[in-house]
Amino acid sequence: MTLPAAHPTKKIGEDRVVDVFFDFASPFSYLAMCRLPGIAEQYQYRLIYHAFNVADAKKAAGNYGPSNRDVPAKLAALSSDLKRWAKKLQVPLQFPPRYQCDAWNIGCLLASDRGDERVYTREVYARIWGRGVDPEDANQLSEVSSAMGWPASDLEDYVVMPEARKRYLAECEKCHAEGVFGAPIMRIGEELWWGNDRLSFVEQWMSDNG
Repeated sequence: MTLPAAHPTKKIGEDRVVDVFFDFASPFSYLAMCRLPGIAEQYQYRLIYHAFNVADAKKAAGNYGPSNRDVPAKLAALSSDLKRWAKKLQVPLQFPPRYQCDAWNIGCLLASDRGDERVYTREVYARIWGRGVDPEDANQLSEVSSAMGWPASDLEDYVVMPEARKRYLAECEKCHAEGVFGAPIMRIGEELWWGNDRLSFVEQWMSDNG
């Protein structure tokens, strides 16, 4: 396949935009994405999607602690909290067998180039965290392509392109340089919120600022 031309980078503050930083490996990003697009639409803000590797971002920010999955007591509490959130939001939640999601993060760049990032993120999150599919199952790539109305091989071809991988790593490094340290993070201008449980603050900010 031929690489599509990337959209020009949007400058923060040039219009009503929310930068949202997420990783498909992050269940809390899944919960945020169940609501954030609707909130942004309600207040007439446009989302700019930034998919990145949250584990690498933590290290870049100086957080070298163990993964939550490596701390049994923390994992148990986190899992219970996720289930409470899913029940509260009335959304499905199934834990996937593995958590390597770079291919899906790379695919978000293709979706962004085509103006399909909202549908793409919804489709991918519904599979990984809604249904608990294995994110490393290559068959899912062609299934998502078809669900998006793209040729079946588009996504599978794109995520293995050296140019696409290089672009993704550059996006991740840009996130690190901008101080992105976790997921999800929502940013409007100089205001930043971390976590799906901060969406009420994001909404309040939008309401207060017209």
